[in-house]
Amino acid sequence: MSARQQMFLVSTAILIIFLGIVPAAAQQPPGVAKVDTVREATAYWTAPGEGAQVDRYRFEMKVSDGDFKLLTDNIPGDRTTYTFTVNCGDTIVVRVAGISATGAQGPFSPPSEPWYADCESDRPEDLGPPGPPGKPRPVR
Repeated sequence: MSARQQMFLVSTAILIIFLGIVPAAAQQPPGVAKVDTVREATAYWTAPGEGAQVDRYRFEMKVSDGDFKLLTDNIPGDRTTYTFTVNCGDTIVVRVAGISATGAQGPFSPPSEPWYADCESDRPEDLGPPGPPGKPRPVR
């Protein structure tokens, strides 16, 4: 085998290792299927109606009868939603507080109603029928 052929084989082997390419004969079967143990949840709130402008929000969550724990204190002030993960079967309560550009934190919102993270179904929670739509306006 020539030096050029050897160099090609070595370069190919390094590229295969670097890219994580595994020959088909060496592939392993998939692992055991697992049931999701976490669920995504999204919290919504309204911006404060008074006081200094909110630069960012602090978001805290408590699980069951535990204490509130900080999830983040860096939600941009122009957002009023936050998506996070919870463990299946947990009952959670969340709260949020605004923080001004100078770092002064305002009061926390009232805590949310307790929410149970049901991972057994993907159906939306029964929140009852929708409210009435807004008043129709004729368009010319």
